[in-house]
Amino acid sequence: MMSVSAMHRRYWFTDVHVRGSYPLYMLNYFDKQGFNLDITEDDIDLLQTGCVDYIGFSYYMSFVTKATEDNSDFNYVEPHHLVKKPYIKTSEWGWQIDAIGIRYSLNWFWDRFQLPIFIVENSFGAVDSVESDGMIDDQYRIDYLAAHIREMNKAIFEDGIDLI
Repeated sequence: MMSVSAMHRRYWFTDVHVRGSYPLYMLNYFDKQGFNLDITEDDIDLLQTGCVDYIGFSYYMSFVTKATEDNSDFNYVEPHHLVKKPYIKTSEWGWQIDAIGIRYSLNWFWDRFQLPIFIVENSFGAVDSVESDGMIDDQYRIDYLAAHIREMNKAIFEDGIDLI
């Protein structure tokens, strides 16, 4: 359940943009947290008429979470509940380098919404060193992008994702 809670917390706004309403799971969460949302009938009408035609998202890294005994409600609080994947590399910024995660994300969005998907941003953040000739040897970034492009191709040609 913790992973479901984490997905709800990270992507609920996509439900709003695609479906034109606040999902019940978030309305319940807001209520439990004591949030008093001032949502008018005009707001609800605008949400319903302003749905998106495609999903646009950025992907840089994946996240993993875990349930803990002191969190019986599975209340996901980032970064408190994040854990590292022990079998993948991390960048010097601490970002988990996970090309398969972009394929997972594409499949998740496609399965949930059945709308074309547009990847807005995807790259590798690093402290680049300028060589004496003025060039930057960023093979690590080339490798990162190549691995992510391979996984995008799998999502399109093996999984049937409609990527714009």
